[in-house]
Amino acid sequence: MSQKFRLETNYQPTGDQPTAIAQLVKGLENGEHEQTLLGVTGSGKTFTMANIIQNRQTPTLVLAHNKTLAAQLYSEFKAFFPDNEVHYFVSYFDYYQPEAYISSSDTYIEKDSK
Repeated sequence: MSQKFRLETNYQPTGDQPTAIAQLVKGLENGEHEQTLLGVTGSGKTFTMANIIQNRQTPTLVLAHNKTLAAQLYSEFKAFFPDNEVHYFVSYFDYYQPEAYISSSDTYIEKDSK
Protein backbone atom coordinates (compact mmCIF):
# COMPACT_ATOMS: atom_id res chain seq x y z
CA MET A 1 0.00 0.00 0.00
CA SER A 2 1.66 3.20 -1.14
CA GLN A 3 -0.96 5.74 -0.07
CA LYS A 4 -1.99 6.07 3.56
CA PHE A 5 -5.68 6.16 4.36
CA ARG A 6 -6.26 9.70 5.60
CA LEU A 7 -9.84 10.54 6.52
CA GLU A 8 -10.89 13.97 5.21
CA THR A 9 -13.61 15.42 7.45
CA ASN A 10 -14.42 18.37 9.65
CA TYR A 11 -16.19 16.08 12.13
CA GLN A 12 -14.99 14.09 15.12
CA PRO A 13 -16.59 10.87 16.38
CA THR A 14 -19.29 11.66 18.96
CA GLY A 15 -21.80 9.84 21.15
CA ASP A 16 -21.32 6.07 20.94
CA GLN A 17 -18.98 6.29 17.94
CA PRO A 18 -15.65 6.48 19.85
CA THR A 19 -16.58 3.38 21.88
CA ALA A 20 -17.76 1.52 18.77
CA ILE A 21 -14.55 2.42 16.90
CA ALA A 22 -12.35 1.31 19.81
CA GLN A 23 -14.23 -1.97 20.30
CA LEU A 24 -14.28 -2.86 16.62
CA VAL A 25 -10.58 -2.02 16.18
CA LYS A 26 -9.75 -4.10 19.26
CA GLY A 27 -11.76 -6.98 17.81
CA LEU A 28 -9.84 -6.77 14.53
CA GLU A 29 -6.54 -6.68 16.41
CA ASN A 30 -7.63 -9.78 18.35
CA GLY A 31 -8.44 -11.63 15.13
CA GLU A 32 -12.23 -11.55 15.48
CA HIS A 33 -13.59 -12.28 12.02
CA GLU A 34 -17.25 -11.59 12.76
CA GLN A 35 -18.33 -8.29 14.27
CA THR A 36 -21.46 -6.21 13.81
CA LEU A 37 -21.91 -2.46 13.83
CA LEU A 38 -25.53 -1.68 14.62
CA GLY A 39 -27.16 1.72 14.32
CA VAL A 40 -30.29 3.42 13.10
CA THR A 41 -30.40 5.31 9.82
CA GLY A 42 -28.28 8.43 10.02
CA SER A 43 -26.38 7.39 13.16
CA GLY A 44 -22.97 7.59 11.49
CA LYS A 45 -22.16 3.96 10.71
CA THR A 46 -20.31 4.89 7.50
CA PHE A 47 -18.31 7.57 9.34
CA THR A 48 -17.52 5.01 12.05
CA MET A 49 -16.29 2.55 9.41
CA ALA A 50 -14.18 5.28 7.79
CA ASN A 51 -12.51 5.96 11.14
CA ILE A 52 -11.76 2.25 11.52
CA ILE A 53 -10.24 2.13 8.01
CA GLN A 54 -8.02 5.09 8.85
CA ASN A 55 -7.05 3.54 12.20
CA ARG A 56 -6.20 0.14 10.70
CA GLN A 57 -4.63 1.41 7.45
CA THR A 58 -6.02 -1.65 5.70
CA PRO A 59 -7.71 -1.88 2.28
CA THR A 60 -11.32 -2.74 2.96
CA LEU A 61 -14.14 -4.44 1.07
CA VAL A 62 -17.55 -3.00 1.95
CA LEU A 63 -20.63 -4.96 0.88
CA ALA A 64 -24.15 -3.55 0.59
CA HIS A 65 -27.43 -5.41 0.27
CA ASN A 66 -28.84 -3.17 -2.47
CA LYS A 67 -27.63 -0.96 -5.31
CA THR A 68 -28.94 2.27 -3.80
CA LEU A 69 -27.00 1.78 -0.58
CA ALA A 70 -23.92 0.70 -2.55
CA ALA A 71 -24.01 3.98 -4.50
CA GLN A 72 -24.44 5.99 -1.30
CA LEU A 73 -21.53 4.19 0.39
CA TYR A 74 -19.32 4.74 -2.65
CA SER A 75 -20.09 8.46 -2.66
CA GLU A 76 -19.45 8.86 1.07
CA PHE A 77 -16.21 6.83 1.12
CA LYS A 78 -14.98 8.74 -1.96
CA ALA A 79 -15.54 12.00 -0.05
CA PHE A 80 -13.96 10.65 3.15
CA PHE A 81 -10.87 9.34 1.31
CA PRO A 82 -10.31 11.68 -1.67
CA ASP A 83 -6.62 10.73 -1.97
CA ASN A 84 -7.29 6.98 -2.06
CA GLU A 85 -8.81 4.66 -4.61
CA VAL A 86 -12.46 3.89 -3.95
CA HIS A 87 -14.13 1.47 -6.35
CA TYR A 88 -17.78 0.67 -6.98
CA PHE A 89 -19.15 -2.55 -8.41
CA VAL A 90 -22.75 -3.70 -8.67
CA SER A 91 -24.14 -6.81 -10.27
CA TYR A 92 -26.28 -6.38 -13.37
CA PHE A 93 -28.63 -9.06 -12.07
CA ASP A 94 -31.82 -7.97 -10.35
CA TYR A 95 -32.10 -11.50 -9.00
CA TYR A 96 -29.69 -14.44 -8.78
CA GLN A 97 -30.40 -17.90 -7.38
CA PRO A 98 -27.32 -20.14 -7.28
CA GLU A 99 -27.62 -23.84 -7.96
CA ALA A 100 -28.45 -25.69 -4.73
CA TYR A 101 -29.30 -29.10 -3.38
CA ILE A 102 -31.26 -29.73 -0.16
CA SER A 103 -30.41 -33.27 0.90
CA SER A 104 -33.06 -33.52 3.64
CA SER A 105 -35.83 -33.25 1.04
CA ASP A 106 -33.84 -34.47 -1.99
CA THR A 107 -34.61 -31.15 -3.69
CA TYR A 108 -32.52 -29.73 -6.50
CA ILE A 109 -32.82 -25.99 -7.16
CA GLU A 110 -31.65 -24.92 -10.59
CA LYS A 111 -29.56 -21.80 -11.10
CA ASP A 112 -31.68 -18.81 -12.14
CA SER A 113 -31.11 -15.12 -12.79
CA LYS A 114 -33.03 -12.12 -14.08
